[in-house]
Amino acid sequence: MIIDEETASIVKLIFKYALNGLIGSDIARKLNGLEIFTPAGYSNTNRQRKYVVDDKTVWTSPKVLKIIRTKGMLAI
Repeated sequence: MIIDEETASIVKLIFKYALNGLIGSDIARKLNGLEIFTPAGYSNTNRQRKYVVDDKTVWTSPKVLKIIRTKGMLAI
């Protein structure tokens, strides 16, 4: 498995927010405010760092919770 350090730091940030008691919608709001790409938004940029707001780049509570559930299972 190859770990992308940039996206790994985003996952770590999501877990940090969750461990500090933030709920999915609050985490999504923070990530959107920081203009952090969603996984789909990141892959669609070809890593050119152009943040464009569309359905693929906007964080939502379900997207955040999916990452927490998926990555949390990998840690077990």
